[in-house]
Amino acid sequence: MRDQVRFRTSLFPPPIEQSENGLQLAEWVCSKLPSRLKADFIDEDWGCRVMFGAEGFAQISLACGHVEENQWSIACFVERSFIDKLLKRPEPTEALKEIIQAIDAAVAKEGQFSNVEWFENDRSLNETNYGARAFDE
Repeated sequence: MRDQVRFRTSLFPPPIEQSENGLQLAEWVCSKLPSRLKADFIDEDWGCRVMFGAEGFAQISLACGHVEENQWSIACFVERSFIDKLLKRPEPTEALKEIIQAIDAAVAKEGQFSNVEWFENDRSLNETNYGARAFDE
C-alpha cells in the first residue's frame, strides 16, 4: 500500500530552524483530516508527528517534514507495541487505509501542490510502487 506522499508547494515556507520543520504542514494535515480522528501533532527533532486520539487509530502516526527547496513529505506509520505483537493483535489496516484516503483526497484537492507522487518503502527503505494517487483508480 502506498503510504508516503511527496509534493512541491510554496504554500509552506522552508524552515529556517530545524524546530520549524513540518510545523505548518502538520497544521494543514490536521485541519484536512476528519475531526472524529482527533488528529494533533507534536514537534520532533526531525519534523512533526501527527497522532490520532480516536479509538482504533492510536497505533498510526504521520511524519510531516520538509525534504528540500519547496518539496514536502507526509509518511504514514503503524507502530505496534510489544503487547500488540505478543498478543498477535491484527494491524489496523482499515484505519490506515482510511487515513491514507483522507490525505490523498486533501492533497489532490489542494491547488497549490504539484509533482505529487505516492510510494511505499520496503523494509530496507527502498522506495517502490510509485503512483500519482495513493490507490490505483
